Order: sequence, then structure tokens, then C-alpha cells
Amino acid sequence: MRSPFGQPDRDDVSREILSYLTEHPDAEDTLEGIARWWLLERELQIHVKLVEDVLRDLTRQARIRKVDRNGTVYYRAMQEKPNARGGAR
Repeated sequence: MRSPFGQPDRDDVSREILSYLTEHPDAEDTLEGIARWWLLERELQIHVKLVEDVLRDLTRQARIRKVDRNGTVYYRAMQEKPNARGGAR
């Protein structure tokens, strides 16, 4: 539900992030990239702070995972990647 000022709320942002990951299961990006590219692409004007709060919630709920690569944090789906034998890791 949108706020009284027409801004998306936490549920809107959460739905959009999870929807994007459903459509792009191998996608990953930084906080700024998610706010700028994933959500802007969906015509949502999102404040980085709201996205940060939602990403924290989704990570705590184990709906997405956070990966740190050389000090840069990326967020991605929780899916397991198949190993060389075709099974999950």
C-alpha cells in the first residue's frame, strides 16, 4: 500500500525486490544498484534508506541473502546453485 503522499511503502518495495529476483534469479546488485536500476526500472521512486531497511528485513527473514565481496555488499536470491554433478550445494 502506498503512503498518503504516494510514496511506496515497505511492502511495495519488498514485493518489487522479490518479484525482480523471481524474474531474474541470477541477479545481484548493491543497495544503490537495487534502488537505482531494479526499482527505477519498475517505475518506483524509492529512497535508498527505505530500500536498505527492506533489504535488512528480507535478509533477516532468509528470503534473500547478503554477500560481501571485497567490502562491497551484494544481495541475491536464496537459491542454491547446482554443483558440478548437477546437485545443489
